[in-house]
Amino acid sequence: MGISASELLVPFSGSIQAAFSVLLTIAFGVLAAQCNLLSTNAAKEVSRLCVRMFLPALLIFKIGSNLHAGTAGRYLPILVWSISYTLLTVVFGRILTRLFKLPAWVTPALAFNNTTSLPLLLTQSLKQTQILDSLLINDDSATDALDRAESYFLINAMVSNSLTFALGPRLLRPSDEDAPDSEDDDEADDNIKDNDRTSGDQDDLNSDIERGPDGIINERTSLLPQRVVLKTNRVEKKGYLKTKDWYNKLSPRLQEILDITWQFANAPLLGAVVGAIIGLTPPLHRLFFNPSNEGGYLNAWMTTAVMNIGELFATTQIIVVGVKLSQSMLRMKRGEDSGEVPKASLALVTLIRFIIWPLLSIPLIWALASKTHLLKGDPILWFSMMLMPTGPPAMILVALTDVTGAPEKMKMTIAKVLTMSYAVTPLISFAVHYLVPIFSESNDVVTSVSSRSAFLFDAIVSVGCRAEQGFDSPSFRRLQSGLREHLTALLVNSEQPCLEDVQAITLMAAYSENGYMLIALALRFAIQLGLHKAVDQLISGTYDQEFVSADESELYRLQRVWHGICNLELFFSLDGGHTPSVPSRTTPRKIRALLNHVECTPVDVRLLSQVELNIIRADAYSEILEHSGPLILDGEGILRSKIHDTNIELSLWLKEWTTVVSGRPGSECALALLNLNIQYDWALLTLHLKAVSVSGIENIAMMTQFQKEMIQKAKEASTRHLRYLLEASVSPSSHFEPAPAYLNTFKWTMDYVWAKGAFSVLLVLRLAILLRDPITHISSLLRDAHRVLEELKKVTIGNIPYFQILQTSIEKCEAAIADYSMQEDAPDMAPAVSGPAESDFQGYAPSQFTFEWDFPGLNLKHMPFGWQDLFVDIENLF
Repeated sequence: MGISASELLVPFSGSIQAAFSVLLTIAFGVLAAQCNLLSTNAAKEVSRLCVRMFLPALLIFKIGSNLHAGTAGRYLPILVWSISYTLLTVVFGRILTRLFKLPAWVTPALAFNNTTSLPLLLTQSLKQTQILDSLLINDDSATDALDRAESYFLINAMVSNSLTFALGPRLLRPSDEDAPDSEDDDEADDNIKDNDRTSGDQDDLNSDIERGPDGIINERTSLLPQRVVLKTNRVEKKGYLKTKDWYNKLSPRLQEILDITWQFANAPLLGAVVGAIIGLTPPLHRLFFNPSNEGGYLNAWMTTAVMNIGELFATTQIIVVGVKLSQSMLRMKRGEDSGEVPKASLALVTLIRFIIWPLLSIPLIWALASKTHLLKGDPILWFSMMLMPTGPPAMILVALTDVTGAPEKMKMTIAKVLTMSYAVTPLISFAVHYLVPIFSESNDVVTSVSSRSAFLFDAIVSVGCRAEQGFDSPSFRRLQSGLREHLTALLVNSEQPCLEDVQAITLMAAYSENGYMLIALALRFAIQLGLHKAVDQLISGTYDQEFVSADESELYRLQRVWHGICNLELFFSLDGGHTPSVPSRTTPRKIRALLNHVECTPVDVRLLSQVELNIIRADAYSEILEHSGPLILDGEGILRSKIHDTNIELSLWLKEWTTVVSGRPGSECALALLNLNIQYDWALLTLHLKAVSVSGIENIAMMTQFQKEMIQKAKEASTRHLRYLLEASVSPSSHFEPAPAYLNTFKWTMDYVWAKGAFSVLLVLRLAILLRDPITHISSLLRDAHRVLEELKKVTIGNIPYFQILQTSIEKCEAAIADYSMQEDAPDMAPAVSGPAESDFQGYAPSQFTFEWDFPGLNLKHMPFGWQDLFVDIENLF
């Protein structure tokens, strides 16, 4: 039935960050090549350096620091799982390659996924977004969990790299149609071997060592004395010749066994073995990883140096891919062969790496963890094993092609495939579906939307770009400019909009300061397309509950879009000071009927509950406005009755929808209930403040008892609203600081929700001071407001005006508390006059809340109406 927002958006956000990081690093590689900062030959050498030095150093540090006698058992499942899924994919890939006559590179691209750079970047992103906090055990910390996850991924990387360089050359051996045109490289290698075997001219050999090409001394010339170089060379050559003679005397079968064994003895494996030896040997572990004052005499210099070298691996390896891609782009520009990427091959790699393996690994690891005792009780281990077979092909395939001497055409093809694979990953910004529920999880997928509507596709990607790069990023501005061009072309050239156009305009409205105008346009187009009729057709038709036809599924999709537009229009109208434009055809009974449909998802439940709540609010506002004006005191009894009836309606709404969502899984139910309570308290506080605002009286001291009661109830609702904003996403029994579930989604949330959140915090602080609450209570609210601010700092990117409003509100409230506390300490007969800071806080009215929104209660003040006070601050009285 779907997953909740916190489960969906946070890990998706982490993977978007990791993918963008990889793609941006590739772009730097392209830039380095285009600016002649890194040549193709240099990139080959850097690639070998990554595999033979940087990766072994990374393995030594990570495995050595995390592996010890108490944790060794955790790594055995990793070894078994890594070997199993890699070999299984190799077999499957070879069958598909032979069966469909695919290029030779398809099998290693299927078998060897990115087990190092992307998982490491992803886990770091997930740590920043705090999703790993829910996987902690006992007295674990997020940092320890991250280190443990990295060590698991590095063990997997060690196995994968060993298999890559052991099996890769055989897998990359081209078939007839992929074979290079000449065998010059092989002949050259044979000639070199023969010359090394028969040459006895030591003078020439010495010259090669002492000088560079053509006898010129350069940066490669040995700095050692000549006699040391001569002696070293003689020992090396003598050892090589003796070993080769011994090898030639062995039987062919033993030679083949040694060849296979030697292929596994690569630098990453040696680094992992060294790290394991250090980790499992207590004296060595203490020597390398303990603090210097506790016996770690090598920690500050040798361990640090190894760590610094190892951290170069992930980034440097990706830079090389950018260089290869640049070479391919230059060849393509010149009209030369730049390595063609067959669509069928790319589709197969994407399907298996991103869909097939996740569908297999997640339930399999979950079953092993929950139904057997084969896996240790470490959720981080389960998470890592689920993720290991998933993701784009390995960047190390570029190094494999360099080491094995693959044709340049194949190298450039692999560089293109890698870049395309990583370009797919950021499109998981489709998680915006939860916050703007106008999409179908089955129909509105990446490939479908990109082919159906460039307008809708750009609108979706712009939301992801805004969340990841901020309002001021050039990419987001270009996307916004493109969206305006799409909209202009639609209005000028199109007679009949399509459904995708309506969805795109709705999405623009949700994330635009011109939301009210755009949602009105979307509403008009939706009525023009007849979307409002989909609800009646669904309810009046007789359909099979077990089998859903394509027509019925399409009708449910259309009603979802219709209700999503209606919900946004009601939000913008009710809280923007406008009369709702939604036709009166939507009723609570029709909404409830849609809950029983097979196509109903948790997102639909959340959407339909909000639509019903906003209908209740709209009816109440309409009746309240009927009793506004100068004679409102005469109709106060009628108004009191209406507020009482609406309170009952809202209470029933909360109770009934709580029953609806209570039967869902734990995480979904918890977040859905939290959203219900937040919406309920927002409806209460705006209802009571609306009842006061229609009187035109701003000074609380001049209000009637009924109006003061309304203000008090609004303050109580706003206090609960603030508490719900900070409600944790993990159980209170956790030893670690929990993350607020609702605030975690603010990185992706709509402008309206940002405005509502900033206003609610400003309102609760102001009402607490206006109603003269005790200093201790106001200070408690201020601490909670600070927590909201700190949590939103973690998800805020770029210039978000409402974040600045929240920050300013807290600062002004802190100054106002100082004035208010001085009043409490004053004698009882002293006039109760607001200090300058408190007056400034009471008069604080951000322009966004004045011109874009019409939230009630912003103009409230507290000016005591004693005769002696009239001569104190007369101009602020009215």
